[in-house]
Amino acid sequence: MGYGLIVSREDQASHFDRSIKEVLLLIPGFDEAVKINIDKQSFWGDCRKLIKKEIGVWLRNSGLAPWAKGSPPIVKLVVREPGVFMIEEV
Repeated sequence: MGYGLIVSREDQASHFDRSIKEVLLLIPGFDEAVKINIDKQSFWGDCRKLIKKEIGVWLRNSGLAPWAKGSPPIVKLVVREPGVFMIEEV
């Protein structure tokens, strides 16, 4: 099963730019930032998910996944600079 992080509509409008094809995500425990493609209709449509294998690895390694149906963990994306985000557990 793949995992992703859902971005709120407000955060999408405030912190993401359609002209940028990918963003960088700093994931706890990973040495390098992970590139995530946002140049796709699913991100700009109703889905609004940042999807990448490394997100699922982090969720599982952190004990946040799997979760009970309808009760996904809540994490915070912190803007480090335009197009660069860091995950923080809430």
